[in-house]
Amino acid sequence: MIPIDETEGMGSLAETTAADVDAKLKDEEAELLKNTATKLEDFRPIIGLSKEDFEKLVAAVNESTRRNEDAALLKKRIDKLGGAVVNVASKIVQLAGKTLT
Repeated sequence: MIPIDETEGMGSLAETTAADVDAKLKDEEAELLKNTATKLEDFRPIIGLSKEDFEKLVAAVNESTRRNEDAALLKKRIDKLGGAVVNVASKIVQLAGKTLT
């Protein structure tokens, strides 16, 4: 057992370390999202969505991700966008080896 006087400050050290790690992860996540968004935009003309529809699709996926929603809720969110967005989302899912029905 570690004497109490040797453990003093360990709690605040652990909190500081956790806060540092959280900050670094947030920075890395922001950079990853920035890079991913840029690369996704490169594919927009290839998949044939207008800029507006593409932004709606990305927003729907991001919102479902933020809310930690399952595939069924994401499908409902995409279905509300209708038309070309649903067609493209279905093709994307098929390419991933799943069906969106």
